[in-house]
Parts: sequence; structure tokens; C-alpha cells
Amino acid sequence: MAANAIPTIHVSSVRSNIHDKDQIRLNSAFAWCAVVNNEDQFVQVDLVEIHRVTGFATQGNPNADEWITIYNLRYTVNGIDWLYERISGNGALGIKV
Repeated sequence: MAANAIPTIHVSSVRSNIHDKDQIRLNSAFAWCAVVNNEDQFVQVDLVEIHRVTGFATQGNPNADEWITIYNLRYTVNGIDWLYERISGNGALGIKV
């Protein structure tokens, strides 16, 4: 998400105005941070049309020792039926669509 425009980004919560969804892109001055640290926090990206996504990258907060270690990835091609993948650490995606 560093270079290309993403039409719609939703997040579950925002810790403060310097940790809002605008900080979600790679190499931001700050980082998106949720209000609480639990498995109910999310980032939702709507690519509007079908794209082949071959991976994603994350990085921690450049101003604190904060980063994500487990990802739950859900994706859909029709907006109704969702598929699920759990990724630990910095593992590669093993998804075939």
C-alpha cells in the first residue's frame, strides 16, 4: 500500500489522531494503532475490482516497539463467501485462489 491508491480502507479502531488509518501505508511517519490489543482489531481494504494479490508487507511502529506477529487474512471475490488464512510471524502467504 506504499505507492498505489487504495480506494477504501476501514479499521476497527484508532488509538489517536497520529495513529489513524492514514498511517497504514509502509514508511509512514507513524503507524496505525488500534485502541486495544486483541484479536478483534482489523484493517479492511476494498480493492473495488478483482485483483490477484500475491503478498502483503507490514512493518512495526517506527516510534515504539509495536508490531503485529499473527495475521488473520480473510478474502472474498464475491462479497458473500469469505475464505480464511492464518499467518504467523513473517511467513509467506500460501493462498491459491
